[in-house]
Amino acid sequence: MKIIFKVIIIFVLIIFFLNITKNIFFSALVSGAIKNTTGLGVSFENFNSYPFLGKLDIENAFIFNPQDFPDEVMAYFPKISVDFNPGSIFKDKLHFREFTIYLKEFTVVRNKNGKLNIDSIKSVKARKANTRAASKKIKIDTLNLRIDKVIIKDYSKSPVLIREFDLNINEQEECVNDAYSLVNGIIAKAFYNTAVGQVLGVNFDFLNNDLSSLVKKSVTLPFEITTKGFDATKGFFNDISNKGKNIFTGIKNFFKKE
Repeated sequence: MKIIFKVIIIFVLIIFFLNITKNIFFSALVSGAIKNTTGLGVSFENFNSYPFLGKLDIENAFIFNPQDFPDEVMAYFPKISVDFNPGSIFKDKLHFREFTIYLKEFTVVRNKNGKLNIDSIKSVKARKANTRAASKKIKIDTLNLRIDKVIIKDYSKSPVLIREFDLNINEQEECVNDAYSLVNGIIAKAFYNTAVGQVLGVNFDFLNNDLSSLVKKSVTLPFEITTKGFDATKGFFNDISNKGKNIFTGIKNFFKKE
């Protein structure tokens, strides 16, 4: 009986270990997907995954500039949450039931040599070359998109030119295309109806097709409300995780007594 009990405990420990390591696995998977689409480095401060439910929750995500730019961060996302169909992972097209992106700051930088940081983005380079390079096919039923601000920094000017544009975009879109269209569409949306191109002396019309891939459904509810349901789910699983840690501590003490 005692052996059976220990086997059960070991099984529980394995399940608990897998629950912890899944976040590491899926974080690496998502990082790889972003890097494959943008060609840039990315990091997450907080990453929670519930793959069997088809849910991911990311807090404080950063996409970084290449090394030849003085500013480290290109884009800062306080929150990204995803509700996807788990079965679509094994299909040609990844299906997202809901995709929430909060882009707080997007910084466009021109370095001293006159190079723009956005020209380093893999999806942008593909569009400028007028090529449909391989990109993961996706379907997003609902895209909740919030963009607060675009910042321009031109280090080729003396003194350095710095301009800020408050966008306050908070919209609900439908996106049916590929990963490149999603990335470029968000960039185009951030530049639309602003003087970004004029200030930099750059024409961004080559992104128009990607902008049209974001089909506006309606003005979304306030951002905090659109993510409320997912935050509740996150709280539920965090509660389970905390209880699991207490169980783990109790099991560890049990073996110490042996």
